[in-house]
Amino acid sequence: MAGTLIANNFGQFAAIFSPSFTGGALNFVFQPTTIPEVNGTVLTLNEITVEKIVPYVKSLLLTTKQEHPVFDVLPPDVKPDEVKNSTYIIEIILLGVAFLLTLGMWIGTLVIPCIFCCSKKKRDSNGSSSKGCLIAMGVVTGVLVIFLALCLPLVYVSISSLVAGIDGKANEGENSGLKNTVHVVVNQTTLFLKDIPTRGRKVTTDLLVYLQTDLTRSLSQLVKDILKELLIRYNVRTLINEATTLSTAVNGLQKLIDHVKNAKTEAVSGITKLKDKMDPLQKKLQSDMTQLCKQVQPSPQCDDLLAKIGAVKFDFNDTQIALSDELIQIISAFGSNLTDVLDKLANLEMKLDEQIEGTISQIENSVNLTQQLQPMLQLWDNLGTEVSDPIVQQLNQMEPTVDEALTTAAKFTKLGGFIVLVLFTIVLVIILVFGIITAIQAARGSHGPKFCLCCGLILPVVFCFLIPLLVLICGIIVLLSGLIANEGCRYVGNPSGVVVTDGILNLYLRFLWPQLMSDKFVDPSISVMLDIPVPENVLDGILVKCKSSETLDPGLLSSLGVDHFLNATAVTDQPELQKALKDAEEALVKEIRNFDFTTVLPNNLDEIDKLIQDLEKIVGQTTYESAIKELEKVLEYSTSVNGLLDELEEFITKIPAPASTNNIKATINDMRQVLSGAAGLNDKIMELINAFKALQETTQLLQTIQQFGQTLKEVVTKLKDKQQLEAPIREVYNSGVKETMDILIGLLDQSSSGYASDVLKCGNINVIVTSVIGATCANNGLINRFGGFFFMMLLYLCPLLLTVLFYQIFLKQSAKL
Repeated sequence: MAGTLIANNFGQFAAIFSPSFTGGALNFVFQPTTIPEVNGTVLTLNEITVEKIVPYVKSLLLTTKQEHPVFDVLPPDVKPDEVKNSTYIIEIILLGVAFLLTLGMWIGTLVIPCIFCCSKKKRDSNGSSSKGCLIAMGVVTGVLVIFLALCLPLVYVSISSLVAGIDGKANEGENSGLKNTVHVVVNQTTLFLKDIPTRGRKVTTDLLVYLQTDLTRSLSQLVKDILKELLIRYNVRTLINEATTLSTAVNGLQKLIDHVKNAKTEAVSGITKLKDKMDPLQKKLQSDMTQLCKQVQPSPQCDDLLAKIGAVKFDFNDTQIALSDELIQIISAFGSNLTDVLDKLANLEMKLDEQIEGTISQIENSVNLTQQLQPMLQLWDNLGTEVSDPIVQQLNQMEPTVDEALTTAAKFTKLGGFIVLVLFTIVLVIILVFGIITAIQAARGSHGPKFCLCCGLILPVVFCFLIPLLVLICGIIVLLSGLIANEGCRYVGNPSGVVVTDGILNLYLRFLWPQLMSDKFVDPSISVMLDIPVPENVLDGILVKCKSSETLDPGLLSSLGVDHFLNATAVTDQPELQKALKDAEEALVKEIRNFDFTTVLPNNLDEIDKLIQDLEKIVGQTTYESAIKELEKVLEYSTSVNGLLDELEEFITKIPAPASTNNIKATINDMRQVLSGAAGLNDKIMELINAFKALQETTQLLQTIQQFGQTLKEVVTKLKDKQQLEAPIREVYNSGVKETMDILIGLLDQSSSGYASDVLKCGNINVIVTSVIGATCANNGLINRFGGFFFMMLLYLCPLLLTVLFYQIFLKQSAKL
């Protein structure tokens, strides 16, 4: 706990002389630059030379008005609201004053023994002032000795903390020592480097399998879609649709003709029976009405009714209800030929699909994305053999050496620290022993031999001869440790500092990234397929977003804001892929040109053409108006008779002598019964009339048949003409390939995001960076431990030398009594 407190306090002490973020050493490492190729100001590496280092150090340490060229070009949201300059010159002055005071006291410790031991002046036994001074010096010396004795454990703690920061696990906090950190860095780097080629090849292979599977499926569908489109361009699809529609219409027409034939026979038979029943009843009714009109007084109404009865006639000519036998034969023949055409067209599609199956397999085999992405696969293999394996081998060779060096450094640090502690202890013991002896002798009023006093004066000086040099060294190290903590560690170990560092790295990467992605650093065959955006907030991504867990191992590129990896358009534009697609086009054209359409085309064109001509002739000469009118006459007869019977019934009810009307009433009832029995016949007649009207509209069907005949001729002509056959193939193929490539580009863009997340994992990098920062730049890191130890030394040396000086004065005063 004490070691952590010392390290933390040193960090706070160092921060006094640099109270705000200014960009630190990054102002020296980078320089603002304006490049035409890049929009805005970017940062480039500064050329580090002695001529530039000296002015920078002078400006930083010897003035309070520094320039921050890099920090000044950062975005406003990165810089703090208030920027205060560093005041290291005050620290240097304080350390210089401490050194001068120490040097003066050290000279005093040398002068006093010389004066005392070389002086032959007698002691002043009557000096009451000397006795008071002796007591004062004794008390001060005693207090300082006690103070230094109590502070000595803090020096020990700071030494132990520094040793722990170098070798092994720190006793305080959770920061690993530098030695353990080296092991962590080597192990995690080895795991990361070994994982790069393995994971890179696996992820790339998985991407290839996924893309190739989808591309193969797309190409297979592409060829089938091309065939469908070609059938449309050749009007085959139109012909099939027309033939299907026409077949439905012809079948309907045939059913209609059959229906008319059956309905005609039934209707004519019913009408004939109706006529046979109604004619005698009508004659009887006319005879009875004639007698009635003679018996009653002269009545115009009766004469009018008698005239109406005579006017109503059942005039039906069944010869007008006729169908054209030739039309029936032509429609039947055309329907059979149409069925043959449909069968042939269906066989055409099937045979063409079978013919193209071989072409589909050829295209699938020739369009292989492995060839296009082979450089990517080779890249991971090369990284393994040329980068990962050599670095891992070097790390394994270096690890024992570094481990041994750190162990030795820890031993020497521990040894040197304990030597200093022993020297401090010896000095305190000498002061304590001789001080007690001198105090006892002064209390008894006696004096020891002068030789003994001289030894008491000289011995502490012997052990303190290096104190001025140690103070100078400690001061320099304290200054350097503070500089490293303020100008370096603050920008990687502090969240606000990380924001500043990322802002600077973002500007630098805007300049560097295009160069890294250029052909100078990356093989042209690979760089052309890469489209990696400039990473952003690198340090935050590694420290925060790359934290892994048991279930999550984030991707490096996605943690750095890289959301895609591949240039999909460049992949699809590769010459090998374009050549394979061109070869596939030629293969498809060849297959379709070589396909023998004559074997699957209808061979009854002449017969169909003749049937159409005959149909045109018959339709032009055939009409069903007479049949419709003849049937409508029957309906009109029934209606007129019913009306007449109503008038007769109304008239005979007015005759006084009903006996004379009995025969008429009986006849009316008989006629109504006959007409009532013929109600179903009227429905059949109406149905037959509608059927004849439908036949009357055969002209529209004729137009459809004529259009079908024209389309059939055009299709046969195109499929037999090689030039017309080939003309649309390339256009349709190229259009389909473009759509397929657009789909592939979409898949590549979509997969690129996942590829960027999976190809490089950054959990190991997070462990490496956090371990290094934790071991060096954390509040309890090695830098603060180092500075804290020497700061404690500096705080201890000055009082120690002052104690020696007071002790010498005490001895000198005791000799005067």
